Amino acid sequence: MKNTENKDTKTKGFITLSQETFDALKKGLTCPVTQYIFAVPVNLPCCGKMIEKIALFQSVSAKPECPCCKQELLLKTIPSLSVNVVIQQQISDWMKAGKISLDELYFDFNSFIDNTYTRDTSVVKTLLPMIKNENFQNTLTEMLSDERDPQKIDEAKVYFLSMLLKEENELTKEISKQFNAVIEGNEVIRNIQEKIDKEYPIAQLMVLPGGKGIDLLKRFPFILNNAKPEESGRIILDLLCEEKQLKAAPNLLPLFLEKLKANEAALKTALNYVEKEGPFKGTSIVLGLLITSEGKKYLEKNPKLLMQLLRLLNKDTLNAVSVQGMSILKAFLSMPEDILYSKENIELLPFVLSQITDDTLNSDLPMVQAIIYFLSISLKEKTELTKGISQQFDAMIKENKAINSIYEKIDKEHPFSQLMSLPEGKGFSLLRKFPFILNIAKPEELGKIILNLLCEEKQWKANHDLLPLLLETLMTDEAALKTALNYVEKEGPFKGTSIVMGLLVTAQAYVRQNPKLLTQLLRYLDKDTLNAISEKFYGYSILNYWLFMPDEIVVSKENIELLPSLLAEITDETLNSVTSEGHSIIVGLIGRELGQAYLAQEKQEVFASLLKRLTAKTLNTVCTGSNKGRSVMSQLLMGDYGRAFFEASPLLFASLLELLTRETCTALTPENRSIVFELIWSDLGKAWIAENPASFMRMLTWAIEAKTPLNAVWQDVYSIVFGMVGSEAGKKILNTYPDLLIALLKSLTSETLNAIGTQSPDEGFSIMLLLLNMDAGSDLLKDHLGFLAELLRKLTGKTLSVRTERFGGLSVLSELLRYPGGQACLEANPGLLEELLKKVDSKFLEMELTPPQQQKNHSCGFG
Repeated sequence: MKNTENKDTKTKGFITLSQETFDALKKGLTCPVTQYIFAVPVNLPCCGKMIEKIALFQSVSAKPECPCCKQELLLKTIPSLSVNVVIQQQISDWMKAGKISLDELYFDFNSFIDNTYTRDTSVVKTLLPMIKNENFQNTLTEMLSDERDPQKIDEAKVYFLSMLLKEENELTKEISKQFNAVIEGNEVIRNIQEKIDKEYPIAQLMVLPGGKGIDLLKRFPFILNNAKPEESGRIILDLLCEEKQLKAAPNLLPLFLEKLKANEAALKTALNYVEKEGPFKGTSIVLGLLITSEGKKYLEKNPKLLMQLLRLLNKDTLNAVSVQGMSILKAFLSMPEDILYSKENIELLPFVLSQITDDTLNSDLPMVQAIIYFLSISLKEKTELTKGISQQFDAMIKENKAINSIYEKIDKEHPFSQLMSLPEGKGFSLLRKFPFILNIAKPEELGKIILNLLCEEKQWKANHDLLPLLLETLMTDEAALKTALNYVEKEGPFKGTSIVMGLLVTAQAYVRQNPKLLTQLLRYLDKDTLNAISEKFYGYSILNYWLFMPDEIVVSKENIELLPSLLAEITDETLNSVTSEGHSIIVGLIGRELGQAYLAQEKQEVFASLLKRLTAKTLNTVCTGSNKGRSVMSQLLMGDYGRAFFEASPLLFASLLELLTRETCTALTPENRSIVFELIWSDLGKAWIAENPASFMRMLTWAIEAKTPLNAVWQDVYSIVFGMVGSEAGKKILNTYPDLLIALLKSLTSETLNAIGTQSPDEGFSIMLLLLNMDAGSDLLKDHLGFLAELLRKLTGKTLSVRTERFGGLSVLSELLRYPGGQACLEANPGLLEELLKKVDSKFLEMELTPPQQQKNHSCGFG
């Protein structure tokens, strides 16, 4: 009820207060967070401010800090905070006097339930009268009469509260009477309560957030008395599937199971409850026990429990498959050997196996089939591990038609290589313990086993010592060896991969120790295997990877002699296949020692035929990684063999150059050289430039647009522009295209302009020195004196003053003063000379600035 008294009022026990004064006092009783009058006021331990305890609980649950001063505040400290009884009493007195109505106090249904869960009796008792208030009833009615999707969490809370009140325990006996009155007085709440009592499953308690459902079960185990067997099954299943919940309340699992075991019919019903949908679809209690860490621990402590539970399962439950592809049978057979082969489990195995349906046997559960297969062959061998159970198992096989039919089906159809599908490396572990298993494997299966070992990095790390055993088994039979070596995966992540491919990539240490083995194995490969492209190993073919292996492994007389026969089997598709790093067979041949040794003794016609088979795409593939920037053409131009080959085949050279793209021509190798660079700096390239100036201009234009290739410097000074102004071929192009020099120079950075030769015979050389000393350079720059001044200003003092013996001790500065073009530039740009002289070392200024006695213009002599 709202207070409607006048501004000035008198109430028994209170002094007369103006409404303004009362409102100020009332404001002091209002929580700064909720903006309601305090119901349960407490003082904060950090800053001393007063706050609503229920709101504080909510705030700190969301973020562990004080909502007022933001200092750290832990949730566990809140229940111990004492209620400010002075403030609470003042509020109580004012409520009795009608100054404050019940509706003005802070109340939240969820908070009320939360505090009931935590047994914070001080809060609960304070809030008890508020069950009667209109706000509470309206909130509850609105929350539960929502016609949209059912609010399961809210329903579960009401359900819990109703059960809690019915128990009439010490905590709730005072609440019960008042809450029942609310139910009777509110038709909506009463109807919902009746519906919940009739229909609502107790298992919905598990949906409460923050593990509150589990917390309820720990605090109020009487709730289990109302649970149906199916509901108990679901609760146990939720516990097992949410291991965080189970770790927080480990005593609940035995509590549930003990309650269920008291009634075998209820236990059987609960055990055969299987989730029909959601993330736990196909999961049952026994499967949860077998696959979860807490479940496994419980079974280890109760070794006979599993046998007892399994016997109560029906066929549907045993064959149910979870979302992760796991079934009870699969999980049971995956147990550690010391548990799986226990007397109890062996005795139980006939029953378990007899329940296998055809769907399960034929489903994609190779591990189940593989383990059954292993059991059959290992027990028949009478090994040390199995001799104690062999007799019992043999008897089971004879007595159980289901097991017999399974064995017959497996022996007839099931591939031995499925052993490799066992999780956690169990297949390889079996091979290590029982090498006799290899005796019954087919060559193709052995090939697949070795391939799996080489392709699975984790398996290889743990089981690489098995490789010699597997290979030795194969090599006792040449036909079997050839069959296994030519097994190539047709699909999946290892598509295109064979044993030899795996050996090249994964087992290089083993190959290094057995250098002749690889040569021997390569001789057995057929055309299809040699041309297979491995998706697992970055798109390499066997020959492509072999050529790029370390020289000390592959370079030998035997391998050089073997290479022609391998190349003869390579198809155009494989020859043009390129890996993710840009490697191809042709790049390996011309760039690696093995390929170079082969080419040195092979006829040039053979190599020419390989080059003619290349596609434009392969020619224009640029490598990444350690060979970054290399392409077929750059490799050939940089090597003695390639240059000699093209000198003998100029037409082929010209035709291949015409196929090159912008990216290929301007790509920089690790040596900081591009194809454009190679052309201007090699006799082979200069000859081609003389015959094909327009084609070279196209490439040069690409380099100008890219800028980076123009500014790439090799061995301190050599660059594309340096080669252009220092060679006859370059000068000819510059004279033919007058604007070209300016375009080239505008693309240069200060670093390139200031690059200076440091080694004889080019010590002291720079681009600017060549330009000023070159007649063509002086002529081309005479109409661009302003631009020439810009270039000169970019030069350092060292570049301006360094002398070169090849030009009679001349420097850039002395050349500038000596030649008419330089003098004209200085005249056109007043102050330039003074600006340049300030940069040079004082020792240089002390020397004579006049040129040496040899006044004749010196040609640089390049090209």
